Amino acid sequence: MAVTSSGVFGSLALIIAFLSQFWEAIPEEWLVSGFEQAIRLGILLFVVIAILLLIVLWIFSIILTLFKFFQFKLHQFEDHLVVEKGLFERDTTTIKYERIQGVVIVESPLRQILRLVSVKIITAGGADEQNQSGNILLIPIMKKQLALETIKEMLPAYHFEEAKIEKLPKQNLARFLMIYLVWSIIPFLILSVLFYPYGLIAVLLPLFAGLKAIASFRATGFSLSEGTLLLRARPFLSKTTHLVRKERIQSMKVSRSIWMERTKTNHLSIALKSGNSETTPFLRYLSGEQAERLYKWYHPNA
Repeated sequence: MAVTSSGVFGSLALIIAFLSQFWEAIPEEWLVSGFEQAIRLGILLFVVIAILLLIVLWIFSIILTLFKFFQFKLHQFEDHLVVEKGLFERDTTTIKYERIQGVVIVESPLRQILRLVSVKIITAGGADEQNQSGNILLIPIMKKQLALETIKEMLPAYHFEEAKIEKLPKQNLARFLMIYLVWSIIPFLILSVLFYPYGLIAVLLPLFAGLKAIASFRATGFSLSEGTLLLRARPFLSKTTHLVRKERIQSMKVSRSIWMERTKTNHLSIALKSGNSETTPFLRYLSGEQAERLYKWYHPNA
């Protein structure tokens, strides 16, 4: 799981905290000598060190993940699910069906290529149930088709068909490109002027922003059934699919800024209870007809 997730950043924080305990014990002349040699060797040394550091962090993250999810087990009972995991200490989590507010399917870019997903459960709980509520990992990593079959078997009310997911109109891609490119071109121009010629490498920012805009547009979609709503988006890097029962939605909000008036596009968000707070899945740049249809599904008399 660590290979396809962002666990490397957590490993980096742990290693930095560990090394900071010994930093003051290193003689100052050693540090000065090391920095001088690094400067003489130039950028090649820094590239090699960065690659080696990433490899070490990656391996460390895999080890931590193996410990955390060792012998992961998911049990189904009449009125609840039980998750067990852990090597040195077995962690057991009970998920009551009546507490489930929604199901979340997460696909990072690498997992999407490999057809792998993780599945989380959004649950509600009181102050005395903090460890048994909020976002609970139901399936750490699994082939997508098998994960969907598992959801269908254990949580049949949240089953959906991929082919029925409705995408955004093609012309709405322009909205994604505009917002992402505007916010990336400004820092590109500033960096290029202040740090010319090295700042020109910031041209990668608009390039990555354009790719992110296209990926977000392609990921965005929804589907409706009699009692279940599916919202799919790519808020950051991972494609996220929320499956929610109508009766679990706390509220639904449709909004439109003055910049969206001409194209008649809309943002939509819903509120779900998660632990002792709320979580708000959202979709960006829906057409007016799509937003109206979703709102009327939730408020049929509106």
